[in-house]
Amino acid sequence: MSSTRLLVLGVVRIFQPVHGYDVHRELLSGRSSTGRTWRPGPDWTGVAASVALVALLGALMASVSYALGLALKSEDALAPLLNGVSIPLLLLSGILLPMSLVPTWLYNLSRANPLAYMVDAARDLFAGELATRAVAVGFTVTLAYAVLAAIAAVRTFQRESG
Repeated sequence: MSSTRLLVLGVVRIFQPVHGYDVHRELLSGRSSTGRTWRPGPDWTGVAASVALVALLGALMASVSYALGLALKSEDALAPLLNGVSIPLLLLSGILLPMSLVPTWLYNLSRANPLAYMVDAARDLFAGELATRAVAVGFTVTLAYAVLAAIAAVRTFQRESG
């Protein structure tokens, strides 16, 4: 369900019976029942920071793929290995299902996944909240893993080429 639909349904529930003009006025007011203000349209600073975060993730994944590809020495072994690792990481990261909706044991398991911190940071960034703990932790964890993966990839490349 889209966020716009949720907002409209929330306004309709609060102000029943309601007219379409009332919904429009309430949505454009920028207020919400949680006390947070929201603005229509993206926060471009948050979008730019999210792009930087995803670029770090891309560097991390490229480094891991190069290191594994050189270490495996078989083209047929890399794809199943990457799928076998990336699918559980994707499911436990909270990209497809927010981890606030899962049982406690699954939430605790997801905290061992570094991608979960990046997803939390990206959500805050897209919401326009640039200075939150989730953003700081997400950038720190992603940067640390990207640096470690780059070091591992360089060492693997040096070992295989020399």
